[in-house]
Amino acid sequence: VGQAIIASTDYLMFTGSTATGRTIGGQAGERLIGFSAELGGKNAMIITADADLDRVVQGATVGCFANTGQLCISIERIYVDQAIAKPFTEKFAARVDALHLGGGQEYGPEVGALASAAQLDKIQEHVSDAVDKGALVVAGGKARPEIGPFFHEPTVLADVTPEMDVYREETFGPLVSIYPYATVAEAVEAVNDTEYGLNASVYCG
Repeated sequence: VGQAIIASTDYLMFTGSTATGRTIGGQAGERLIGFSAELGGKNAMIITADADLDRVVQGATVGCFANTGQLCISIERIYVDQAIAKPFTEKFAARVDALHLGGGQEYGPEVGALASAAQLDKIQEHVSDAVDKGALVVAGGKARPEIGPFFHEPTVLADVTPEMDVYREETFGPLVSIYPYATVAEAVEAVNDTEYGLNASVYCG
């Protein structure tokens, strides 16, 4: 069906992986039709030292874990001024640990299931790889099969380094890493050090 649409439409919008987006973009270019794509992301948030921490914690929780982190614009990297990194991490971890997981249709649960076994495998692989290489789990960290087959706790990592898979690869699930920074320029450079370019946000005073 996708190929038939590409062959006959005047304008194309696609949401999906970066690899597929490149292929479709090439096909749209061959036909000289307009093309808009919302692709993968390793989206970042910068938090400056003068930001309201309570407000930031609430915003970051939604930004990271809405729809169980399965949004193209979900935050997967948080860069926080080292002057407030410790109190932010403590407050954020406490809020994330308090999130209510559940699979019912009624209002109440704040975090639901992952979309597939492959997504569950991906988050488990990223967490395991990071921990094996020295990362610290400050919230969550485990699958929750007693709730349902594709449930995983919202998870926050610290001490993540470039050799870990989670540092650069998109997880597309309830997993975020916290990186303290010394200067805003350093944070901006780190945010831009990615093959993705979809989304970023800033909390400041």
